[in-house]
Amino acid sequence: MNILKRTFAGFSLLTMSSIALAIPIQLDTPVINPASTENLWAYSYESNANYISSASDYVRAGDPYTNALFQGYVTGEFGPWSTGNDSFGSNGLTDFKSVHVFDTYITSTIDQTVTFSSKGDDGHSIFIDDIFMDGSGYFPTTYLVQTVLDMVANTQYKLTYIGANYSGPFAWWFKTSVDGVPGAVSEAANISMNANSIHTIPEPSTIFLFGYGFINIVLYRRKLKKT
Repeated sequence: MNILKRTFAGFSLLTMSSIALAIPIQLDTPVINPASTENLWAYSYESNANYISSASDYVRAGDPYTNALFQGYVTGEFGPWSTGNDSFGSNGLTDFKSVHVFDTYITSTIDQTVTFSSKGDDGHSIFIDDIFMDGSGYFPTTYLVQTVLDMVANTQYKLTYIGANYSGPFAWWFKTSVDGVPGAVSEAANISMNANSIHTIPEPSTIFLFGYGFINIVLYRRKLKKT
């Protein structure tokens, strides 16, 4: 019985650790199961990201940012500078060698050219369909990182924005520009934004059934050994 308790406890810990919030990312706490993922970003966090070597470093192609664990969904509306931007920050909390991944899907109803711009403290990068587009280290006053995307009507694109913090508090700003009009991604003209299917969290009943099945396998294997 003790073996079973330890087995189930270990399974529960493994399951929950993948969604355990490591650090509050912003004022609106990540939500695990929102009613809708429209106009939201899927947020993942990685601690001990040793490939971040300084405040001038940022996530590049080939860096293992996919090791980041899913934390929930966020709006990208942190701080007084969130107007006209998608903004993310630590609310004054400090961190060291961490990577913060924000994913969503965007679709345009018309063929149009969209410019994405970013600045922040510390490193920040833009990926489109998991392809590295541009990045820069610490620079909170100018939008150094820029990516131009020619969107084809009714075609879905995966948009990934990554903040890499070397030390201390952090904050990043990200915006779109369509026909010279800047704004947050959800405000861009003729563009819909939805983080749906980026990440899926198992329902409690699914977790229980999987755990129950795992325990039955353990019992069956013990029974075979006895016979």
